[in-house]
Amino acid sequence: GHISELQRKVRQVVEEEELWREPDLLLNDLVRAVGSNRTYVTQAIQELGYGGFKEYINNLRVNYIRQKLQEPEHERIQDLFFEAGYRSRGAAWRNFTAIAGCPPTIFEEQVQNK
Repeated sequence: GHISELQRKVRQVVEEEELWREPDLLLNDLVRAVGSNRTYVTQAIQELGYGGFKEYINNLRVNYIRQKLQEPEHERIQDLFFEAGYRSRGAAWRNFTAIAGCPPTIFEEQVQNK
């Protein structure tokens, strides 16, 4: 159906082409990129299991940071925030903590001590 095809397109543009790294990314940018409308794109994102656009993007960004923090020689947390598309340290910190269940510094310690 329409939505499953759209889900595939959304994932391709956002995940494979790494649109989530774009700091000023808005829902409208994604809507344009996949050639649909806000309602359908939002529905597609929800059917992928996310509350909405922001939650989807933040999950991808946080997962990227988590993966990087597990590499022995990784960059500073601050640098990873910007690499992941965050402009503000505060927003990155809040989102990371909400999604990962602990602040990035604690996550980093836990990983290093495994």
